[in-house]
Amino acid sequence: MITSNKPDYQSENNTISEDTGGQKKKNAALNLEFINNYSGSAFIFLLIVQVVTGMLLVFYYKGYPELAFESVLHINSNVNSGWFIKSLHTAASNAMIICLMIYMLTMFLGKLYYDKEWSVWITGFILLLISAASLFTGKLLPWSEASYYSTMTAVNYIGEIPLVGNFLRNVFTGGDKLSSISLPRFYGLHISVIPIIFIITLVIHLMTLHKGKVIIQNETLKNGNDRLYFPQTFLLRNLLIWALILAVMVPISIYTPWEPGNKMDELISEPKFEKPGWYFNFMLGGLNGGDSKLSSGGGNIISNIFIAAFVIFGIILPFVDKNTKDGKRSKLVLAAGAILFLYFLSVTIIGFLK
Repeated sequence: MITSNKPDYQSENNTISEDTGGQKKKNAALNLEFINNYSGSAFIFLLIVQVVTGMLLVFYYKGYPELAFESVLHINSNVNSGWFIKSLHTAASNAMIICLMIYMLTMFLGKLYYDKEWSVWITGFILLLISAASLFTGKLLPWSEASYYSTMTAVNYIGEIPLVGNFLRNVFTGGDKLSSISLPRFYGLHISVIPIIFIITLVIHLMTLHKGKVIIQNETLKNGNDRLYFPQTFLLRNLLIWALILAVMVPISIYTPWEPGNKMDELISEPKFEKPGWYFNFMLGGLNGGDSKLSSGGGNIISNIFIAAFVIFGIILPFVDKNTKDGKRSKLVLAAGAILFLYFLSVTIIGFLK
């Protein structure tokens, strides 16, 4: 019997194909983790910028309807570099929530929450909600017509959310509608209550994140992987990213400065519809870009469904997506996440363009 010594090229090709496919998946996962790490770093840096500029603004801002707008004008016109500080504060707040969205999105796509602990995802999700609340409360503080009516648009919608709408509206406004008594409450929430909750949540998130990374680091070193997670490895890269952020934020703040607009006067200012910040465009009712009934308190079933689905999905994700442990993504979870993200992205873009 003659035995062939001809090599099994088909078997070798299959092995090479499998190795190549596995390497591509590994590279994709590492790229997502890279983006996740540095979007988180950018978020922390922008948070520091927010805190520093916010503290400087607090020295001059007056959180009362009679004085709020005048204090903002004083900051813009008379305080040395006040206009730049206010513009940088505004630009950094928008950039901060964008970085946090990217951070959470890459954590979801890369299944990074499963490698660590479920609390990493939950605390990150809470940080996203708190950041949105911070931007929401800060929007009203200039007490201009634009800030007042854009906040009113969001407040009227919040009041229409089933079950919790009235409670949330009362927490923010101190009554059934937005009025002059709401401004001190928004100011107090913005500079004290929300920051305290935010800092506590952030500390828990970072502690849990560090614990998870140390565990993974020990496992990868045992397997001969030289990938390092510790801060000293990323220090220079982080400094470079922070420098790039400043290189973008400073020109934006200089060449597109924040404008105070017209003072809000509840007696003489003409009511009008103003869209809330871009991060709340999803409130404007599906793909119609918003309509006037929203400003008078009309609800929208599509937006209600989105908010409910978004909150539920964010809370239960690490518990229902347990198939990710063996490297396989739950198709149902992936589809749900894709639908929510695409809806938010499309409505945000359409609302911004309109």
